[in-house]
Amino acid sequence: MTAASDRTSLNTFPPASEESWRGLAEKALKGAPFDSLTTLTRDGIVIAPLHARAKDAPVLAARAGAWEIVQRIDHPNPEAANRQALADLAGGANGLALVFQGAASGAGFGLPASQAGLEAALSEIELEAISLRLEPGEDAGAAARAMAALAAKQGLQPGRLDIAFGIDPIGHAARFGEEADIAGLGGLFKELAEAGFAGPFLTADGRVYHGAGASEAQELGAVLATVVAYLRALETDGVEPQRALSGISVTLAAGHDQFPTIAKFRAMRLLWRRLCELCGGQAPLRLHGETARRMMMAADAHTNLIRTTIAAFAAAAGGADSVSVLPYSAANGLAEAHARRLARNIQHLLMAESGVHHLDDPAAGSGAVEALTDALAEKGWAEFQAIEKEGGMAASLACGALAGRIEAMREAMLHKVRAGETPFVGATIYPNPKAPDIAILEAARAEAASGLAPLGAAEIARETETAETSAGEGAKA
Repeated sequence: MTAASDRTSLNTFPPASEESWRGLAEKALKGAPFDSLTTLTRDGIVIAPLHARAKDAPVLAARAGAWEIVQRIDHPNPEAANRQALADLAGGANGLALVFQGAASGAGFGLPASQAGLEAALSEIELEAISLRLEPGEDAGAAARAMAALAAKQGLQPGRLDIAFGIDPIGHAARFGEEADIAGLGGLFKELAEAGFAGPFLTADGRVYHGAGASEAQELGAVLATVVAYLRALETDGVEPQRALSGISVTLAAGHDQFPTIAKFRAMRLLWRRLCELCGGQAPLRLHGETARRMMMAADAHTNLIRTTIAAFAAAAGGADSVSVLPYSAANGLAEAHARRLARNIQHLLMAESGVHHLDDPAAGSGAVEALTDALAEKGWAEFQAIEKEGGMAASLACGALAGRIEAMREAMLHKVRAGETPFVGATIYPNPKAPDIAILEAARAEAASGLAPLGAAEIARETETAETSAGEGAKA
């Protein structure tokens, strides 16, 4: 047979149809109802077992080429942090996230909030060659000014530096149960812009809400409401919406539920476009993703490598401009060099093996992902509208309305864990009986349970242990 006839024979396969697929599916189900193939997301979105191709779907991602590999730098000792940063950059990372003491994302660790500490942590690093993210503590203005002073001291041109200043007073207030103070944001915004920095200066960080147990739509709604709150505050201080939008970035948590995570990142771009339309302007969205802390197990920590790999892929496929992967041992404290190297290499392997970065929007046209993206955008917009009806983000946090909805979603998730409906490697399935006691490890690092306290994977494991103990006692009875 010739090569030409080979190609002809390949084209003679009968076209696939939904009817033929359905027949095979029903045969495999062996009498089980066809509806058993349908699932629901935490937001109540129906995921059908089969979707037709979404033809002419728009490309949502704006990233051209590879995403930035960003490594967290959160060691309390600036010299040790510097050694980690230099090793990360030598190992292929092209971005650093400097986490300061008291940051909402700090998990109890972080660089000292001082000029000397910042200079020591960034010693011998060519700042013009990397991207830099600041994750400040309570005094974000001091961290921003310290960074500006360091640039001036080194004679660097601010406009040539890629620095996201990470100012997020609402996220900080949400995490620690404080009153959000957004007065004077415009002054700091204009101060940094007039110094020549390109920004973004402010960020709307969804990790706070995701970490507390929020669903995908709740995280999206909270982020969008935060952006709107900052737009209003900046406009009050004389910063027009178009300029303000270009100075705000977004950070989302990437979970191990692959398709909801891909759809969440894509839905964020849809929501951003809609917001820009309503503001009468256009601005590209700078979107950062970090693998979710709430899925990180303290016991049998190597199972975290599975989850962080899935999450990093989902964030990249969803169009994140930059991604941070938590080291697999993150739930046990500061990560050692091996765990940090694997966190970097997960992203290198995703690029080298999957080639996901060669496509602007890898999920575009997938019927299932497009449907989930649209549904999440609608649900996220509805959550945003609910927050606005409560007086905006600061008011919703102050009255506890948003926290109450997140708490209800958190309890619903834990209920499914107790019922065995949510598989979790290392906790609900394949637990390691020789692993250290999870409750002790968690208690040793516990922070004040004020504000939106993070939901750790240790809590998921404890719920599993409680359910197993109850089942065992029932069997004995």
